[in-house]
Amino acid sequence: MLQSSLLTIIALGAALAPLGMAQQSPALSCTTRSQPPLVRFEGLAERVGDVVFDCAGGTPNGQVMLNFALFLNVNFANRIDAANHTDIAITADTGEGPVTMSAPAVLVNAREVTVDGVAVPFSSKGTVQIRIANIRGNASQVNPLQPFINVTASIGGSTVLAITNSTAEVAQAVTGLYSSEAGTVACNQAGSAPAATPSFGAFMAKGTSVDNVRVTEGFAYALAPKTDLQNLHADTGTRILVQYAGAPPNTVFYVPDVVAGSNATQATSAGAYGVPVSGGRYTPGGKNSLLLARVYGADANGAGGAPAYQPGAPGSGTVSFDKLGSVPTTADGTAFVVYEVMGAANNERESAQIPVFITFPPLADGLTYNVSEQASLAPVSAVAEAGRTAPIPRFSGAIAASDCPILGDCTVPTTPALRSVTSSANFSAGTVVAGSLATIMGANLKGGQVVVAFGGEPGTLLYNDANQINVRVPAEVPGPARTQVLVMVDGVRAYDVVTLKPFSPGVFAGAVLNEDNSVNSAAQPARAGTIVQVWGTGIAPGGAVTVMMGGQSIGAPVWWGEAPGIPGVQQVNIRIPQGLQLSGNATTFSVCESSAAAPQVCSPERPLNVTE
Repeated sequence: MLQSSLLTIIALGAALAPLGMAQQSPALSCTTRSQPPLVRFEGLAERVGDVVFDCAGGTPNGQVMLNFALFLNVNFANRIDAANHTDIAITADTGEGPVTMSAPAVLVNAREVTVDGVAVPFSSKGTVQIRIANIRGNASQVNPLQPFINVTASIGGSTVLAITNSTAEVAQAVTGLYSSEAGTVACNQAGSAPAATPSFGAFMAKGTSVDNVRVTEGFAYALAPKTDLQNLHADTGTRILVQYAGAPPNTVFYVPDVVAGSNATQATSAGAYGVPVSGGRYTPGGKNSLLLARVYGADANGAGGAPAYQPGAPGSGTVSFDKLGSVPTTADGTAFVVYEVMGAANNERESAQIPVFITFPPLADGLTYNVSEQASLAPVSAVAEAGRTAPIPRFSGAIAASDCPILGDCTVPTTPALRSVTSSANFSAGTVVAGSLATIMGANLKGGQVVVAFGGEPGTLLYNDANQINVRVPAEVPGPARTQVLVMVDGVRAYDVVTLKPFSPGVFAGAVLNEDNSVNSAAQPARAGTIVQVWGTGIAPGGAVTVMMGGQSIGAPVWWGEAPGIPGVQQVNIRIPQGLQLSGNATTFSVCESSAAAPQVCSPERPLNVTE
């Protein structure tokens, strides 16, 4: 349920007095009205609706001096100068356009402003419209049980002055920001390495740990850029403060410099909530959409600093976002980042996902660290009344409640489960080699976006279904070493640890061709003395490769190396010796490898059909 509150503005006018030789109006009457906007319940300096007086019965083409007093049931929150002059504006319109009145609006006390000596002209018909604008109040002080913000107006003079609709609604306060976290990240003891380049695409490809906080407007224009009318005389557009906690020692966060919202050309997302993975794309002009830019140099309350990006002019073309910036943590594992709204749609409620990549070295303390995020409107301030230097806008710092009930998409994602990580050729434990093919068996492995990484280096997916992933292990992963394996399915992560071997030959089932390129089989055996072509994986450069056939070593193959055009697969050409001991027309063979640093390892035996 939206929180709502009542803000009452009582506008009192005092003592009509003649100006110079101007005739005094004998029967002036005014109607009070306002067009009430929604304002943010968290706001300490919210702009409420203008107070408008439509007056008639004045002396045609005459002029009268008016004194106004405005009373709020909450504190005024406008900017004031040394003389307590506020930035509240008053205009008079006789039908030829509004004219700014020079009389200052003066703060008398926390809840009263007076505007004295306003020389108000009348039209040739004795009419005028008086507007008091840019009134800011502390909406967090309103009564949460009353949904409306009202104004009560009274104007007095030396003659009777009638007021119609002396009470009018001027605003309604509701919650301005909701938020949700895609899932708390439990930091793995193996650590999480950054990519070499601080870019969204590089970090996603590397499989760096990532979490996501989503922010959602409480109403269609709750998030607004500085250029929006609600930010008249404001210091900044609406800002969002994201706070992180629970990080391991020496963590460095990386966040996007620019975030494209839900209605942008392509929303920024690390794959959470079913949104495709993208750094985001934004097209200035046309249909406005939510755009957030990181504020570098902001303090912990979200004040100060400057946005990292300004959108281009309408028609300047679509822009893609990829840049990340670092966010160091404190000794207690906390950090913060500030974003400012640079664009928004005023007629649609919008959301934005703010991914955070979490990098940290391997942990040796055995502790579990759960990184969490929370969001609030910013700048956060304790200044609850009008002031000289307090930021506008400013907010109470209330932590945003969940947006899941609003958007209805916070279903718990299915977590992938890993059962084994092996060579794709023999499916036995302890057979994974850098640069070769591996198979991951498990459950819930299929999704819109699947990422596999070994030791932080992204692998190349070759096949993927719900229970199996075939992947080429990146050659860059060092070995032998215990290496973390990450599988991320639509932003949800699972981990395993394998020991990479320097080599572990394996031959694919049925991957033997005779010299004439026919598939070796009982019906098509190879002749002794000819060469068969064998395909496998896990045969690494730098070792000595030999062949066993019929239980005996037959020496080195004729040739072996990377299979042409098939990264991760090795080809071995073997000459079948004469005089083999055969069982019928069958024997077995293995491919073996050894080195000075590691003992010989042979592939599991495969059948070979041979005829003399």
